[in-house]
Amino acid sequence: MTPARRPPAAPGPPADRAHVGRAQAERAKTEHTQAEHTQAEHTQAEHTQAERTQAERTRAGHAQTKRTQTERTQTERTHAGRTLAGRTLAGMRVAVTGASGFCGGAVALAAAAAGADVVCLGRRPGPLGRHIVWDAAVEQPDLAGADIVLHLAAAVGDPRPGRRTEEAFRAVNVDGTRRLLDAAGGRPVVWVSSASVYRPGPYPAPVREDHPSDRQRSAYGRTKSGGEKLALAAGAVVLRPRAVYGAGDPHLMPRLRRIVRGGRAWLPGPDVPLSLTAVENLASACLAAAGWPPGAYNVADAESYRRDEVVGSILGVPVRHVPIAPLRALARAGAIPALTRYAIDQLTDGMVLDTAKARAQGWRPAKSRLRSF
Repeated sequence: MTPARRPPAAPGPPADRAHVGRAQAERAKTEHTQAEHTQAEHTQAEHTQAERTQAERTRAGHAQTKRTQTERTQTERTHAGRTLAGRTLAGMRVAVTGASGFCGGAVALAAAAAGADVVCLGRRPGPLGRHIVWDAAVEQPDLAGADIVLHLAAAVGDPRPGRRTEEAFRAVNVDGTRRLLDAAGGRPVVWVSSASVYRPGPYPAPVREDHPSDRQRSAYGRTKSGGEKLALAAGAVVLRPRAVYGAGDPHLMPRLRRIVRGGRAWLPGPDVPLSLTAVENLASACLAAAGWPPGAYNVADAESYRRDEVVGSILGVPVRHVPIAPLRALARAGAIPALTRYAIDQLTDGMVLDTAKARAQGWRPAKSRLRSF
């Protein structure tokens, strides 16, 4: 038997239908508002991501620019060093200060032999090239047109200590350095210092560039230390040779001759090892160093020497020892003008330079062993 069908529900009253319509409208409005908020959030997220991406690209671009500039600077310095090493010097002008002196003259000749256009700066002309008058104690040098500066002008020697001596050395080695660096601008500068800047020994091991540079016992050592601090702060390459020797040497040989008496060379004992630097080795380092990273570098012959053997060979007389203590007392008292604490240190401290840092740049001494003066 088929059940009876229920009649359809009668529509509600008009008030109920109006309420349902309003609810549906509000629900639709809410959904639309939520959609708008969602779209705004998506848009904001996309905008934030775009800004972040752009910022990252900008930072990456700045970093790449900085790396490129650094690489370009290093490439230019390396190119300059290779050029000065003698591979090609076409179109390069090298300014050599102190070229009328023993070391500066050797460097000027070596640069010219490598093909450089050499300009010599100093109070007197150098061995070749154009001469520009410069008194390091009073004025700035004229470096117009120079591509590289090799600075060897210096007040040297071991005169009687005192205020006048200190001021005279400072005027050249410190104040003159400041004037040179101001004139050099951004040009590569190789500043020739000295192992005399190191704290006095004795030295139980080879001396590296990080050895303290203070307590010097001469105006020369103190003012060279002051000058090289300026050079290092300016980004120069600083070379520290020890006891430079060679043909025409006006310093080391005269000092050695003073110790000969009665056919003997009298030295404060005992025998010690020491480093020496042939002027040819200093010159080759100067030519190579323009391409080295800024900093200090020891420069010396490939091997160290035994003091007594070297002195006896050079002077042609046997060596005899004298006690050190009495000599130091005489030096402190100033009893003998030529006998200074610095002079005794040079013969007794046993300074051997560690040249590994310069060798790491590819430099090798041009002259391997001391020969006759």
